[in-house]
Amino acid sequence: MFTPTTRIFLIVLNLSFASFYFFQDKIGLGSGFLVAAALFVYGYFKDGTVYLAFKHLKKQQFDKAEQLLAKIKNPDLLAKSQKAYYHFSKGIIAAHRAQWSDCLSELQLATTNGLRTENDKSIALLGMAEAAFELDQIPTAKAYLEQAKKLKIKPLVKQELKGIEDKINSA
Repeated sequence: MFTPTTRIFLIVLNLSFASFYFFQDKIGLGSGFLVAAALFVYGYFKDGTVYLAFKHLKKQQFDKAEQLLAKIKNPDLLAKSQKAYYHFSKGIIAAHRAQWSDCLSELQLATTNGLRTENDKSIALLGMAEAAFELDQIPTAKAYLEQAKKLKIKPLVKQELKGIEDKINSA
């Protein structure tokens, strides 16, 4: 939820307080701040900036989301759900930039890593269908659409599904 710079600042701040309280012989308070610093370090590796990037993605701020995702140096260290949304975000950004092969591979990784909601899964499948269509893989695109139809989706996604389905059927 925090940017790497903010996390590092909070880690240093907590370590400073911990050392201050250890020198004051207040071991309990020092230990508490040490645990807080450890939690920020843990969050740095397990959560990264995926949540912030996803929020920017919802606001259609693709450049900011891409910058936040670029700050994650080791995406393999992310927690499973964070890894799924990391790839989901990268796939949506690739679709926005019309980089269809990157979009398809990233969204496939997102669906295999476990997106939380059916709506997010359907958005990923629609992105995969559009990417497959743009790469002239019509049968694959139709298969992705069929998978998306089986999910419980919101009305806005249903409209997108209908639009992509019409585009594929007219080809």
